[in-house]
Amino acid sequence: MPVPVAAREGMAFPRTYAHAFSLDIRTPTLLVVTSGHFLTPSHKLTKGHRGRSTIQETRDKDMATKQQEKSQQTMQELMDSAIRLFGSKGFVSTSVAEITDNAGYAKGSFYRHWNSKDELFLQIIERKFKHYRAARHERIREAGNLEEAMNIIWDFLETILGDRDWSSIFLEFTVHSATNDSLRKLMNKSDYRLNNRVFADLVRDHMETDFPPEKIGALNTAMFEGYLIHRALGTRVLDLADVRRAAIDMALKNGTKRD
Repeated sequence: MPVPVAAREGMAFPRTYAHAFSLDIRTPTLLVVTSGHFLTPSHKLTKGHRGRSTIQETRDKDMATKQQEKSQQTMQELMDSAIRLFGSKGFVSTSVAEITDNAGYAKGSFYRHWNSKDELFLQIIERKFKHYRAARHERIREAGNLEEAMNIIWDFLETILGDRDWSSIFLEFTVHSATNDSLRKLMNKSDYRLNNRVFADLVRDHMETDFPPEKIGALNTAMFEGYLIHRALGTRVLDLADVRRAAIDMALKNGTKRD
């Protein structure tokens, strides 16, 4: 309903006019004419105000989502840059400045996500192993005996070895962590390597003897990481098939009953 042209500041209008402008009229309200806009002295807007609030909330959520997506993109690009440089220069020789320069970011972007290079690499390991384990867990359920379970585990380990740069970086970081007590403890957790407890859980249901499955896990890990060193040095006396066969034979000898 149009407001009379004769409206003047301080003039009271009927409830019907106020309703048209979504005003809250619990008491007589004065409309103020200012450059063609109608206001109330207390600015008590209801439906219109709620509508604008909802729009603003939606915009805020969209903005937060975009910022989160940008943050994730920055993190991923920095991680990709780090992996490239670690592969070509080594973990210890690569600086934070080189990682950020290579990715096209300032150093501040790095420290918004991680406190150190160590923390960055732990997250890289965690993501890599999560990807590897997803495929392994799916297959390990199908294992019918210890030999099948061991072959599935070594398929998983061979996947890691297949990425030569990654396995070399992982070996370097493992040695690096041995000099730092807190880092060494973290590296013994299941998120960052095939530790004894995880290995034991994978083979426990297939064990036929009282031999501790944790020991089979420890022996396999030692053989796997020993082969990483062997390959890194270029000795070439043993190949992966030799180590795999020896590890599985050792597990079967200790974990299955013999007639």
